[in-house]
Amino acid sequence: MSTVTVFPSELAGTVTGISSKSYLHRLLMCAALSGTATDISFRGLSNDVQASISAVSALGAAVTAADGLLQVRPAPRAAAIDVGESGSTFRFILPLLAAHTAEETVITGSDYLAGRPISPLYEELIAHGAAISEKGRFPLSVAGPLMGGTYRIPGNISSQFVTGLLLALPLCAEDSEIIVDGPLQSKPYVDITIECLAQFGVGVEEIAGGYRIRGGQRYSSPGRIACEADHSNAAFFLAAGALSDAGAGVSGLKLPSAQGDSAAIRILQAAGAQCIQQGADTLFRRGELIAQDIDATDIPDLVPILSLVAAMSTGTSRIYGAERLRYKESDRLHTVATLLNALGAQVEEQADGLIITGRPQLKGGVTVSSYNDHRIAMTAAIAACFAAEPVTITDFQAVNKSYPDFLTDLAAIGGIYRKEVE
Repeated sequence: MSTVTVFPSELAGTVTGISSKSYLHRLLMCAALSGTATDISFRGLSNDVQASISAVSALGAAVTAADGLLQVRPAPRAAAIDVGESGSTFRFILPLLAAHTAEETVITGSDYLAGRPISPLYEELIAHGAAISEKGRFPLSVAGPLMGGTYRIPGNISSQFVTGLLLALPLCAEDSEIIVDGPLQSKPYVDITIECLAQFGVGVEEIAGGYRIRGGQRYSSPGRIACEADHSNAAFFLAAGALSDAGAGVSGLKLPSAQGDSAAIRILQAAGAQCIQQGADTLFRRGELIAQDIDATDIPDLVPILSLVAAMSTGTSRIYGAERLRYKESDRLHTVATLLNALGAQVEEQADGLIITGRPQLKGGVTVSSYNDHRIAMTAAIAACFAAEPVTITDFQAVNKSYPDFLTDLAAIGGIYRKEVE
């Protein structure tokens, strides 16, 4: 456990973007399935990505990390893996194990992860031949063989269900279709999956209402591949720039990008922040920030930091389409509202979003919780930089889930913090 106090400060400059967690999860699993050597260049390893590094051992691969390179090599298959708190790792590896081997694999993880939604993916896998122990608890055992066919997945729970199936079904002997009932929320994450699959020679056809996957495909390694920078985590520093008179931003972002959270750039511009592109650097500088309505259907991870910008803009902003945030590391609609209100903002919680009335400055001078949620912790830290008084944040170690070097990067652009003695 860790407690950090962040002080009001002048932020200016750029940080180098860390590698996309979304891409690394998928590239690691594709590389493990290819059966030959793959080198993935990267910057920064989070706890979630470490979980996927561990998990691919069950697919018959070993990963070593050194000098900015993840080396994925064939290795004896592990019979047990620990997915930690990584929902992506768990939801991707479950169908993959059922399709990859008839031998039993035991999955362990945190109690928190065991309680996150896994239906109806769980039931669809069992209906197509997978043998899986009782859901809702760890350890969980899974074995194949998984059969192809028609899989029905609702679009409003988790796009990770679709990604897990897209990774697994090409390994089945039969052709398959995934039918998505209703609009697919967070579809850009599925687009990333299809992009990664293509880089390993696996084809997916997008059809009306879903996807068609040819069976009997084989993963083929491209040899060496670079992982692009993470727009989800970059958004915290882009937003910091939008609140800063001097300007701040991130170096190395791919533009345009399949990552849905690259929308942060468009949304901050719409709020009135000045966007400055200088070579590989994407910077923002404060302008006359104004309220706006934000549809969070495809960008739920941006809601905490965009809510902070809205809280310091003129007028009343509405964020909607975000009901799935209630099932993240915390109930993020509730924890974002609680955090910002504690800092002196005016936020009203709605069933599927937030109503935020802007104020010129946050007051700070309080102790707040991260709720063991990495995006709440980082939002609180950025907010503290622009508050009138310091803010103490408990359980700050939550940032290790996605961005272990967050405080180091914050300090590099002028952020001031103190780790409290506990």
